[in-house]
Amino acid sequence: MTPADSQVRVRVYQLDEAATWSDKGVGFCTLEDCQGVLHLNVASEAEVNRLILDCVVQKGEVYQQQEATLIVWTEPTGEDFALSFEEQEGCQSI
Repeated sequence: MTPADSQVRVRVYQLDEAATWSDKGVGFCTLEDCQGVLHLNVASEAEVNRLILDCVVQKGEVYQQQEATLIVWTEPTGEDFALSFEEQEGCQSI
């Protein structure tokens, strides 16, 4: 089993100024503790060592699960993101 096999595969979307979801790419989602701060990272599937997304996990009810494989939220900066999971189990694990 390679490291990619044990990670959760997702597609990242960001809501643009025209209120359209823009596809940012496919990668592998992980939760990482960086000196006591939890980060949600998505490493690109196509480009080694490229992060598609690196967000500090926020407290409270900012994350919403929609359907079985979609999580959406708004960053403190006002940016809206969505993660579309390849499998329902991956969405549940995050």
